[in-house]
Amino acid sequence: MVTEMSHLDLTDLRYRLRGFTRQDCAALCGVSLITYNRWEAGKTRVPLSAFRLMELLCGENLGLIHKAWKGWRLGVNDGLIYTDDMKIGFSPGHIRAIPFRQAQITELAALLRVEKDVQRDMFAPVDDVPPETVTPISISIRA
Repeated sequence: MVTEMSHLDLTDLRYRLRGFTRQDCAALCGVSLITYNRWEAGKTRVPLSAFRLMELLCGENLGLIHKAWKGWRLGVNDGLIYTDDMKIGFSPGHIRAIPFRQAQITELAALLRVEKDVQRDMFAPVDDVPPETVTPISISIRA
């Protein structure tokens, strides 16, 4: 298992965090600007925890949060969540709507089952209808 990262890896992460200064990264990692500058210059070791924090901020590896998120990443520019195999991103609104959409699908499936039952009953052969359920009708014709 890797226990530390190089200063080049850290510098690369900062460049991928467009708009983040060294001061921003130092504040994020909870260290002074002097310490952060030493990391990037390669004068002191970069702790793995600092690297992982920057990696999470880049949205590169959400599997660091929990193994269930392995293969998911966060789009830094658009805030959407992506998987490696899908090019479509999901917003928090999309994710919050999942239970509502599941309820809609369940309701539509139930309606389709009822509709199939109605159609089956409507077109059932007359021989299958018990005689006691048939009501005779009388027609009178007046001339």
